[in-house]
Amino acid sequence: MMKVKNDEEKFILVLSEPWTPLYDKDDDNKDDDNNNKDNDNKDDDNKDDDNKDDDKSRFTTEQQKKVDEIVKTEKAKVKRNMEKQISQLEEFKKTANLTKKENEDLSLKIENMRKDFMTKEELAKVESEKSRKATNKQVSDLEKDRDTWKNRYTNSTIERALIDAAHETKAYNPEQILAILKPNTQLVEAMDDDGKATGNYEPKIDYTTTDKDGKSVKLTLTPLEAAKKMMEEERFANLFVSSTKGGLGSFTTKKPGDKGKDGFIKDTGDYIKDRRKTKLKK
Repeated sequence: MMKVKNDEEKFILVLSEPWTPLYDKDDDNKDDDNNNKDNDNKDDDNKDDDNKDDDKSRFTTEQQKKVDEIVKTEKAKVKRNMEKQISQLEEFKKTANLTKKENEDLSLKIENMRKDFMTKEELAKVESEKSRKATNKQVSDLEKDRDTWKNRYTNSTIERALIDAAHETKAYNPEQILAILKPNTQLVEAMDDDGKATGNYEPKIDYTTTDKDGKSVKLTLTPLEAAKKMMEEERFANLFVSSTKGGLGSFTTKKPGDKGKDGFIKDTGDYIKDRRKTKLKK
């Protein structure tokens, strides 16, 4: 080994040896690395602690089973109490003299109480049933309105046609013609010459009469045709003003209540009415 004589030679010797530069930043990085390693170790320790805590907070299978049973029992108990209250409210709604608004509010409260203990499937079923009932009611109301207006139109059309026919045939009392013919009158769709429906409706009467051989026949007539047919029959002759003169083998029409040449009333109904009037005068 070479012997160093003085400081100068010692310095030259140090410079002649291989060396690498060192900086303060490198030392800082080393410190940071060491700190990060320490932090990582602490995080790992914390995770281990958290896992230990989680393990402590978890129930065993047997414990979880018991907890579920307790919750189920409590829910059933609360549900029974709620059902009892609902039953009492339903009974109160039947017996109490509530206004319409009070009745609706109480019904809504009962419905909400029931919903509190329903599953999603049960709620969906209830809503579906509610929607179905609302739709059915709407359809029913529309059908009632339709039938109401249909009946009004049918009645007014038939009555107008019969009254017009009675006036045209000079009936003494159009109401009598209406009473006789209306029960057998229907509103039917009119047909054209080719037998196709026109879309228009007109009254038609099922009129029973006798043919020339005295046999009973049923005809389908318009109101005017039926009124004219009545004029031709002796049984209805007294309901119309006659434009013909009496003669052998013929019959004359008289206004109800008219008396014959002998001073007696021929019609039984008119006779009874006349007798009642006579008694009242006395």
